[in-house]
Amino acid sequence: MAHYMNEDALVGGVQPRIWRQVRERAVPASLMQICLRHIGPSLGNARPIIGIDASATIKHCVRMQGESGALSMFFERLCRLLTLPATIFFIFDRGGPLAGTSHVDGTRAGHYTFAHAFSRECLEIIADLGFTWLASAGEAAADLAILEQRGAIKLIMSDDISPLIFGASKMVCWPSNDLAVNGDPVAVDLLHSWRIRRDDLVLVALLCAGKHFQGFRVSSDVAFRLRAYDLSDDLVRLAHAIVSPAEHLAARQAWRQRLYDALAHDALDVLPKGADQLSADKIPINFPSTAILNLVRAYYNPLVDLTTPVPQFQGSTKPNLAGIIHTVYRRFYPTPAGFPGLRQLTRRLIHSFWPGVILYGRHAWNGLDVASCSALRTGFLYFGLDLPPALQLFDPVTVAGSVRQPGTWRGISGARIRVDTEPLISAIARVVRKPVQAVTYENASTLEMCIPYAVLVPTHPLAWFLLPPPASEFEGDVDSEVESSEVDGAL
Repeated sequence: MAHYMNEDALVGGVQPRIWRQVRERAVPASLMQICLRHIGPSLGNARPIIGIDASATIKHCVRMQGESGALSMFFERLCRLLTLPATIFFIFDRGGPLAGTSHVDGTRAGHYTFAHAFSRECLEIIADLGFTWLASAGEAAADLAILEQRGAIKLIMSDDISPLIFGASKMVCWPSNDLAVNGDPVAVDLLHSWRIRRDDLVLVALLCAGKHFQGFRVSSDVAFRLRAYDLSDDLVRLAHAIVSPAEHLAARQAWRQRLYDALAHDALDVLPKGADQLSADKIPINFPSTAILNLVRAYYNPLVDLTTPVPQFQGSTKPNLAGIIHTVYRRFYPTPAGFPGLRQLTRRLIHSFWPGVILYGRHAWNGLDVASCSALRTGFLYFGLDLPPALQLFDPVTVAGSVRQPGTWRGISGARIRVDTEPLISAIARVVRKPVQAVTYENASTLEMCIPYAVLVPTHPLAWFLLPPPASEFEGDVDSEVESSEVDGAL
C-alpha cells in the first residue's frame, strides 16, 4: 500500500515530516476484519468501541479537498464507518466543534477557521447517521489516548500523530489515497507506538519544530536518528524535575551540550553527513526553553476529563433518513439540473449510505415508516442462483445461528446479496417533493453488494441471512491483526 501524502494535507499538531516518517512504518489493515476478529460466537449487543478525533478528521478533509469538497469527503468517510459492526463516537477539541481550538502548548489552531465554518454541517451528518459526539476537556487526542489506556475504547482513529504522542499504544488512519484498497472500503493504516517509543516521539516532535518552533530545528531524518543518543529520556526527566532554578539551568545546559556534541561530532556515526555542524551551531543558548519543557509536561499530564462518558452499544444505531437526504440534497445538489441532478442524488445515497443501513440490522431508523421497514426483503445469490426474495431481515436477538465468514464454508469465496432500495427511493421522493419517477434511474430498485460475514440458520441450509454478527467483549489486541513476519518486515 502506498503511503504517500502531500505535506500540505497533514492535520493537527505535528508537522508533515514526522507524519510521513511514521506512516512509512504503518501496516495495512482492515477495520472490518479488526471488528470481526473480536466478535464472539454468540449474538449480543457488545461491540468494539472506536473513538475518532473529529477535529483532526475535519481539518484533514479541508486540507485534502478544499472548501468545496471537504464536507463531501467527510460524508463519504462516515458512510463507510456506518457499515462497521462497531460503536463509533467522535471527540472534538476543547469547547466542542463550534468553539475556538487550542492545543496543549497554548497556541490557537487558526488553520481550523474554515473547518469551524462548516462544523455545524458536520454535526448534522454525525447526528443523522446515528453517531455520538463529545467535547474534550482539552485536546481530543489526549482524551482518546487516556480512554484507550483505561480500556474504555479499543481503537483510536485519527489523521494526526498526536494520540501516539499522548501515549496511545495503537491507532489507525485512512490510507493516504483515501480510496478503497483491494476492494475494501474500510482499509486503514495501522500505527503502533511501540515501533517508536513515546519519549522518542516527543523528542522528534520538538526537534522538528513545526508549531513548536523555538528558533531551532533539524530535519526529520536527523531527528529520528538522534534517538540513538538517549536524549529523550533525559529530556522527559528534565521536564519533570523538581530542583532549584540553578540546578535546573545547569541540567538544561548539560542536555544542550549533549545535543550539540551529537550533531557536531556524531560519535555513534548515525547521522547523515554534511549538515551536522551547521545544525549544531544554530542551537539557541537557552534551548530547551522553559516553554518547551512545559510542553513536554503537558504531553504527559494533559488536561483530560477522567469521567468522560463512553457510549455503550445499546442496539443498532438509528440514522435519520430524512435528515441525511435533506443535508445531502441541500449541500451537494442545491440546484439540480432537472431529473439528472435528482438521480445523481439517488445514486449516491444508494451506493454510499444504503449499504450501512442494510448491514448490521440498521433497519429501524427515523424518517421511514414501520411498514416499509418490516416489508424490506432481500434476494440471495447462492452459487449463482437467485433465490426467491421471500426472506425478511430478522432481528438479531430472535434468530440463533453461527457466523460464517466468506471463504470458510462450502468453498464460497464471497457472499453477495441483492437488497431492495425502493424504501430509500420513496423516502427521497418524499423529502425532495418529487414523484418517484423523477428520482429513480434504470436498475435502481436493487443493489448488489458484498457482505463480510453471514449467519447460516440451520433450518434454512441454503440461505444466507443478513444479520448483525454475534458480539462479545473486544478481547485481544489489534496488533494481532498483523502477523509477526509482516511486523518485522515493516520495521
